[in-house]
Amino acid sequence: MRPGALVSVAAVVVVVWGCGGKAGTSSGGASGSSGGASSGASGGGPGGPVDVAARCGGGHGQAEQPETAAAFSRALVGQWFTCNFFKESPFAFTAHEGIEFLEDGHWFGLNPDGNGGFARDLTGKGFGTYTFYSASVGGLVSGTDTTPSSVRGVYLHMNENILDVRIDFEVSPRRFHTFSGSDLWFVSGDPGPTEPVPYLSKEGELCDNLFLCQTGLTCAEVAVPDYRVPGGHIRLCTK
Repeated sequence: MRPGALVSVAAVVVVVWGCGGKAGTSSGGASGSSGGASSGASGGGPGGPVDVAARCGGGHGQAEQPETAAAFSRALVGQWFTCNFFKESPFAFTAHEGIEFLEDGHWFGLNPDGNGGFARDLTGKGFGTYTFYSASVGGLVSGTDTTPSSVRGVYLHMNENILDVRIDFEVSPRRFHTFSGSDLWFVSGDPGPTEPVPYLSKEGELCDNLFLCQTGLTCAEVAVPDYRVPGGHIRLCTK
């Protein structure tokens, strides 16, 4: 899909920092869920249940945007619970109370399993595959691609829908955000913040005198083959 044809899902706006029997250990199977606005349902993670409502309503942390597909993949993989649940939504992101992204490129909608946890939806449009669109490459790339892209130049690509989704991430609490007519927010299913505060950029993420790199990484100027980037360079954390 060419840059001019990029589309944002009606489930993600600029993200701000930002399952089986128990969420966090998903299993196969599907379960119905009731409609309604964002619920206070608790997702579960390896360390216990997560208060989704509290995380959705909490203050925002520092925002960061991965600039390589590899960095994007690291930020995305895991379980997320929507703050905009609506069962009749045409978008799988918000038609399920949660969504899980696997490292191998598969995703699953998550529904309550009736036992206090969540199960993967294996019916209809409740699952699929994903990859990434890179503006610099001008096409689709895998989640291991480390080609630097222009500022905000990497998109989540939903393969079955041929849809490119703009996502931004936020830390403490971990959330991601996208937009398509309205803001769509998702909170992490992890039991607690997993990123340091203040946030330190990982390899492949933007850096400057405010966004410092993690230990072992250097903030370096990298050439980007994209006419939209003034000077043709951006600064990224590199090894």
